[in-house]
Amino acid sequence: MEKQKDGISFWKNTKKVDGDTKPHFTGKGFIKGTAVRGSIWITSQDLLQENPKRPRMRLSVMTEADFQEKFQQQHDKGMQEVRNTLADTFQPSQPAPIGTHITADEFDDDIPF
Repeated sequence: MEKQKDGISFWKNTKKVDGDTKPHFTGKGFIKGTAVRGSIWITSQDLLQENPKRPRMRLSVMTEADFQEKFQQQHDKGMQEVRNTLADTFQPSQPAPIGTHITADEFDDDIPF
Protein backbone atom coordinates (compact mmCIF):
# COMPACT_ATOMS: atom_id res chain seq x y z
CA MET A 1 0.00 0.00 0.00
CA GLU A 2 1.26 3.45 -0.91
CA LYS A 3 2.13 5.74 2.02
CA GLN A 4 -0.17 8.77 2.23
CA LYS A 5 1.42 12.21 2.13
CA ASP A 6 1.04 14.28 5.28
CA GLY A 7 -1.35 17.18 5.11
CA ILE A 8 -4.98 18.19 5.52
CA SER A 9 -7.16 19.68 2.79
CA PHE A 10 -9.86 22.08 3.98
CA TRP A 11 -13.15 23.06 2.33
CA LYS A 12 -15.65 25.75 3.22
CA ASN A 13 -18.42 24.39 5.45
CA THR A 14 -21.57 24.95 3.38
CA LYS A 15 -23.77 23.89 6.33
CA LYS A 16 -22.58 26.79 8.51
CA VAL A 17 -25.24 29.32 9.52
CA ASP A 18 -24.49 32.70 11.09
CA GLY A 19 -24.48 32.38 14.86
CA ASP A 20 -23.98 28.62 15.10
CA THR A 21 -20.86 26.99 16.52
CA LYS A 22 -19.99 24.87 13.49
CA PRO A 23 -16.53 25.38 12.01
CA HIS A 24 -16.06 27.64 8.99
CA PHE A 25 -13.85 25.06 7.25
CA THR A 26 -13.55 21.28 7.63
CA GLY A 27 -11.15 18.78 6.13
CA LYS A 28 -9.53 15.38 6.09
CA GLY A 29 -5.95 14.27 5.68
CA PHE A 30 -3.03 12.36 7.12
CA ILE A 31 -0.41 13.21 9.72
CA LYS A 32 2.45 10.71 10.09
CA GLY A 33 0.33 8.11 8.29
CA THR A 34 -2.68 8.50 10.62
CA ALA A 35 -6.03 9.56 9.17
CA VAL A 36 -7.17 12.83 10.76
CA ARG A 37 -10.01 15.36 10.54
CA GLY A 38 -9.56 19.07 10.97
CA SER A 39 -11.77 22.07 11.65
CA ILE A 40 -11.08 25.80 11.42
CA TRP A 41 -13.05 28.59 13.09
CA ILE A 42 -12.44 32.14 11.84
CA THR A 43 -12.66 34.95 14.41
CA SER A 44 -15.36 37.50 13.54
CA GLN A 45 -14.41 41.09 12.73
CA ASP A 46 -16.45 42.32 15.71
CA LEU A 47 -14.35 40.27 18.12
CA LEU A 48 -11.13 41.36 16.43
CA GLN A 49 -12.13 45.02 16.84
CA GLU A 50 -12.79 44.43 20.54
CA ASN A 51 -9.40 42.79 20.99
CA PRO A 52 -6.93 43.07 18.08
CA LYS A 53 -4.56 40.60 19.83
CA ARG A 54 -7.18 37.85 19.64
CA PRO A 55 -6.13 34.90 17.42
CA ARG A 56 -7.43 35.21 13.84
CA MET A 57 -8.49 31.57 13.69
CA ARG A 58 -8.63 28.39 15.73
CA LEU A 59 -7.61 24.97 14.41
CA SER A 60 -8.70 21.63 15.83
CA VAL A 61 -7.30 18.27 14.64
CA MET A 62 -8.34 14.81 15.82
CA THR A 63 -7.77 11.30 14.59
CA GLU A 64 -10.44 9.73 12.40
CA ALA A 65 -11.03 7.11 15.12
CA ASP A 66 -11.62 9.80 17.77
CA PHE A 67 -13.91 11.67 15.38
CA GLN A 68 -16.00 8.55 14.72
CA GLU A 69 -16.24 7.84 18.46
CA LYS A 70 -17.33 11.43 19.19
CA PHE A 71 -19.85 11.29 16.34
CA GLN A 72 -21.27 8.00 17.64
CA GLN A 73 -21.60 9.40 21.17
CA GLN A 74 -23.43 12.49 19.88
CA HIS A 75 -25.66 10.28 17.72
CA ASP A 76 -26.48 7.98 20.64
CA LYS A 77 -27.24 10.95 22.92
CA GLY A 78 -29.50 12.51 20.29
CA MET A 79 -31.35 9.25 19.66
CA GLN A 80 -31.91 8.77 23.41
CA GLU A 81 -33.35 12.31 23.62
CA VAL A 82 -35.72 11.50 20.74
CA ARG A 83 -36.80 8.23 22.40
CA ASN A 84 -37.45 10.03 25.69
CA THR A 85 -39.44 12.78 23.96
CA LEU A 86 -41.53 10.27 22.03
CA ALA A 87 -42.14 8.20 25.14
CA ASP A 88 -43.27 11.29 27.05
CA THR A 89 -45.37 12.65 24.19
CA PHE A 90 -47.17 9.49 23.16
CA GLN A 91 -47.87 7.89 26.52
CA PRO A 92 -51.55 6.99 26.50
CA SER A 93 -53.31 8.49 29.48
CA GLN A 94 -55.46 5.37 29.71
CA PRO A 95 -55.75 2.16 27.71
CA ALA A 96 -58.24 1.98 24.84
CA PRO A 97 -61.59 0.53 25.90
CA ILE A 98 -62.10 -3.15 25.17
CA GLY A 99 -63.99 -3.76 21.94
CA THR A 100 -62.84 -0.56 20.20
CA HIS A 101 -60.39 -2.25 17.85
CA ILE A 102 -61.16 -2.84 14.18
CA THR A 103 -60.83 -6.31 12.71
CA ALA A 104 -59.75 -7.13 9.18
CA ASP A 105 -63.31 -8.16 8.31
CA GLU A 106 -64.54 -4.62 9.01
CA PHE A 107 -62.36 -3.06 6.33
CA ASP A 108 -64.38 -2.51 3.19
CA ASP A 109 -62.27 -0.51 0.80
CA ASP A 110 -61.11 -0.83 -2.77
CA ILE A 111 -57.44 0.11 -2.36
CA PRO A 112 -55.63 -1.88 -5.06
CA PHE A 113 -52.68 -3.10 -3.03
